[in-house]
Amino acid sequence: MKFRYMVLIIVYGMLFAVDCHFSNYPILNMIHTEYLSETDVLMSLHDSVNGYNGLLEMLFVYTLPFLLGSYYISDKQVFFRVVRYGTRRKYKQAETKKMILAATIFTIIHQVIDFLYTTANFKWPLLMEYSFGLYTIVAGVIAVLFYIQTGLIYQIIRDWIKKDLAALLITLGLNFVQYVLIKYSIVKCWIMGKDLFVAFDFFSGNCDLYVILFTIIRSLLFSICLYLINQVLFEKKDIIRYEK
Repeated sequence: MKFRYMVLIIVYGMLFAVDCHFSNYPILNMIHTEYLSETDVLMSLHDSVNGYNGLLEMLFVYTLPFLLGSYYISDKQVFFRVVRYGTRRKYKQAETKKMILAATIFTIIHQVIDFLYTTANFKWPLLMEYSFGLYTIVAGVIAVLFYIQTGLIYQIIRDWIKKDLAALLITLGLNFVQYVLIKYSIVKCWIMGKDLFVAFDFFSGNCDLYVILFTIIRSLLFSICLYLINQVLFEKKDIIRYEK
């Protein structure tokens, strides 16, 4: 299992390092032009729709590597592994912890690379002016909760339809639908993908820590609700018939 985690960390690290460079480089180049100030470029790096921290990446593109990584470190749901844990509840709790750990590793690596890349290319006084360090932590916490919710939704769908690949594609599709709804302002009510914007609103000075706290609490409560639904579905699942 330690080997799997090491592989996961290495793969995620390579993925984010490459994506960070190629996503941010075109925007960073604009710092040398007269059209955008250093502050404008800094904000663009963290508000670009298609950039490293953009809506498309965070909400849709990263869903696939996260779910694949979570699946890689999980114990596949065969009967003898459930028996080894003693009860279904203990097995599901163990698998959920692994998924949460995968989401945490995924997000920490993403945020660390963003922090290093940004501090290497911008002056520290400018970053301190916009509380970039605190923004990095806030964005990380919100992203962790978002990917935990994504992982739980995947598990719910998987236990419902009993097909791993189909559940992965449906979850990916749901996040893509969220991306479209948010990008084109089709939906005005809350959906979980909207929480990813709150950290940037804080970074740009458009919301305070109370909004951040409310967002985190709401995401946490929603995650708990998803976990309880997930637990109930797994308790009713016929693992002997459907698991290979």
